[in-house]
Amino acid sequence: MTVALAFLLAMLLLCVRLRRRFELVLPLGILTLMLCLGLLAMFQSMALISPLILALCAMQLIWLAADLLWKRTTGRAFLVELLRYALTPGLLLFVAMVAYYGYVSWPMTVWWRDDLAHWALSVKSLWHAGGLVDGTHLLNQRFGDYPPGVQVLQWFVMHLTGQWSEHALYFTLFLTYTVFLLPLFAKLTWRRWYLLPAGFMFLVAFPTWGNVLSYVFLGIDTTLSLCFGYVLMLVWQHRRGDRFSVVSIALGLCGLFFIKQIGLLLAGFALLLLLLRKVETWRTLLAIASAPLVLFLGWFLYCAQTGLSGYNTAGASTQLLGMLAGTYVPPENSTQILPALLYALANKYSGDITHFTAAPVPLPPAVWLLLLPLLPLAVSFGKGTFRRDMRVLSIFLAGTFLLYMGILYLSFFTTFYHETSVYTGVYKDNLVLLAERYGAPVILGGAVLLVWIVFDAFATGRLHLRNPRMLALTAVAAILLTLSTNWAVMAEVLVPERYFQGIHSVGSEDAVRDQETWGASLDEVEGARVLIDLTAASDYTKELVYGFAPAQFFLATADIAASTQALTAYLQKEGINYLVCLDENTALAQVAMPLADEYGFYGGTLYTVLWEDGNAILSEYY
Repeated sequence: MTVALAFLLAMLLLCVRLRRRFELVLPLGILTLMLCLGLLAMFQSMALISPLILALCAMQLIWLAADLLWKRTTGRAFLVELLRYALTPGLLLFVAMVAYYGYVSWPMTVWWRDDLAHWALSVKSLWHAGGLVDGTHLLNQRFGDYPPGVQVLQWFVMHLTGQWSEHALYFTLFLTYTVFLLPLFAKLTWRRWYLLPAGFMFLVAFPTWGNVLSYVFLGIDTTLSLCFGYVLMLVWQHRRGDRFSVVSIALGLCGLFFIKQIGLLLAGFALLLLLLRKVETWRTLLAIASAPLVLFLGWFLYCAQTGLSGYNTAGASTQLLGMLAGTYVPPENSTQILPALLYALANKYSGDITHFTAAPVPLPPAVWLLLLPLLPLAVSFGKGTFRRDMRVLSIFLAGTFLLYMGILYLSFFTTFYHETSVYTGVYKDNLVLLAERYGAPVILGGAVLLVWIVFDAFATGRLHLRNPRMLALTAVAAILLTLSTNWAVMAEVLVPERYFQGIHSVGSEDAVRDQETWGASLDEVEGARVLIDLTAASDYTKELVYGFAPAQFFLATADIAASTQALTAYLQKEGINYLVCLDENTALAQVAMPLADEYGFYGGTLYTVLWEDGNAILSEYY
């Protein structure tokens, strides 16, 4: 708690120092924290963040004391600036969201297969190792090169509390939504305090409007989307010579990549908008662009050095090299990919993951991909730079939407090459779920920028509701946003009483540990490497790996179970020190039985692998 208060105090003092409002300084602080934690994670020294934050806070206080002592400012002047820049309506909204998300996330558990395989598992690895691990100790080889932007923040929140907590995973993720949406309220003053309840509702509901899965599980697509919108907003309001804005944009671009690899493409879109705006010199543009590129190269070199790789990245590279070499073969059902994608964009997801709920008017992604680029044209009446800017924005949104969807389509010929069969034909509904998540960056990101432009135009008087046209447009937009938001799914997952009654009230880890009692023994062992009779195709494998992390599980294959000699060779080669078979009739169990000691071999029992004169002996673990 001390470190959390020190961080908040440092942010408030920084607001006064920079003479920038809390709503704009907080994202800058969180992005800096994210990158610092990422750097410390590379050296497994994440715990150093606490003394660093305390030192930063102390430096700010010493600086303030020196200013007061040497009369560079007065106590009265400091309090005036503190009220103006730090103690803003945005700060109150942030505190309210912290309390709200702390309450609604309390019963939440990890259950979704992607969370078990990566989003929650990677945080568990950080928690137990104190940082990133190399390829040898990686818990899931499929996602080793994914940047850990959100995950290091989730680790940080648990570090503050001192204990592993699944609800902290959700709390931190949800709070990132508020961090990147808060700048929309940077011009809200205390004179309009009556707008705070509406602002609170907007902060809660807007993520679900753009991605119905925002509050359902731990995927970071909404965080990526809102960070993209935040960067677009910074770019749009940037003026030459504003160093705070330059640093904020550069950090925002770095954040996009460090949250998710596709963020590098979004960073490119943001740089394109900055170029179109023609408000900055080439030298500054190159300096801003170099920040995410340096981060990308640094992460790439780190992954190469530590043996971290990923299934998706490796697959895409393989297919691209095949194209260059002329040996590329199109994936299965390649002719059905485009129809399936168009079907996905024309439908809104509603299924078991979202408790079979739907918005009152479930508008599909395609509707917003068409409407959002038209909105700037709708408000661009009159003459002058505002009209020209709106036309440029409309072209930019339409162009980036088309390019992004084109890249999503091409990804099925590279990244998702081996998965086309589960997204086409009779399984095309699976692509509706994928499009909901992967379409969010351009829809939510573009919407954030448009909302800021409208808010700013009203605040500066360029637009006002006395104009009948603007009143009608505002009413239509508000109605569309309200009716196309899935309020029912929020009621299911954000009301603790309902969550406790739902099917996910007991998380995967608790369920697995109740079922596989042998696994509790692994908690006492450091560096456990366990061979088990499961395959990568089994979702239960993901549950076991997550439930008993940081133990490493190795899966049985036909080659390993070909003979007792093959099994022995594999145990020695991989340094396996434990073996368990859930079923005595599996191929692995049959070849493992001859290695058991005089007490025999049984299913559902954990065995220690001992060595005597080069021979493996399986002895029940006690």
